Order: sequence, then C-alpha cells, then structure tokens
Amino acid sequence: SQSRRFKIDHLLKKDPCSLGSSDKTKMKILSSLILKPNVLILDNIMSELDYIDKELVFDLLQEFTKKGGIVINCTNDIEESLYAERIIILYDKALACEGKTLSVLNEEKLLKRLGIGLPFLVELNKYFMDYGMIDKYHLINEKLVNALWK
Repeated sequence: SQSRRFKIDHLLKKDPCSLGSSDKTKMKILSSLILKPNVLILDNIMSELDYIDKELVFDLLQEFTKKGGIVINCTNDIEESLYAERIIILYDKALACEGKTLSVLNEEKLLKRLGIGLPFLVELNKYFMDYGMIDKYHLINEKLVNALWK
C-alpha cells in the first residue's frame, strides 16, 4: 500500500496531536498529493522534516514532477536547491538571478554578494575539481564517491 511505501502505516493509527513535527509535515505534504494537484507550492516547510523524511519526500516530489506535476519550493535553505531543476533567487523583493540549478550556483560572486553560500556538495565538488580529482559536477553523494574512487 501507499502508506507502507511512504513509511506512514504506523502514523495512521495515532492521534494527529501526538505526532512529531517531521511526521506532521510529511503527512501534510502526502495528503496534499492525494488530491493530485497540477502544482504543489511548499513555503519553507521542508526544514521541518528530519533527514530521512526529507529524502523520502524529495523522492516522492521527484516522482510527482516526472508525472507532469510542478513543485514550487520556496526556501531559505540553499541545500534544497540541489533537488531543483531551476532556481529563482529573489533579493529585496526583486529577481536577482534565475536559471538552471548549476548555472545559478556557478554565479558564485553574485551569490556571495547576496549573502548566499553554496550548497556543501557543490563546494566539495569545486574543491575536488580545483585539485583535478574530478572533471564535472556530481550532485548526488553516491555519484561523487564513485567518481573519486575511479
């Protein structure tokens, strides 16, 4: 069943008030997807998920987008940008930068001027590229590890 797949079987029998923050957030997102929307807008909600739930939800959202759904994730966490195809950066109520994820993240000087750091995995890739250990970005941990061990 879907509830087992999303690891919420045990939550369905509990009082919603007794759920922790991560479980409540996961349930909100999953219940929104049950309605089969065309567009899902998340407003700084992913930060309420623990690491395992965040991975689960991002996998689910990736499935949703592969089926034609659109996810708009408004966030203050640059690490979440790695899950996106495109990034739009707003600063002082204006568009500062937008484009494909890696393209925007390569605007390092602009991002620093805006007070935005790079995601840890991107920084790590840059260091390894500077030392000639890899020749392209690997934005999934396992792919980076595999590239380093070749």
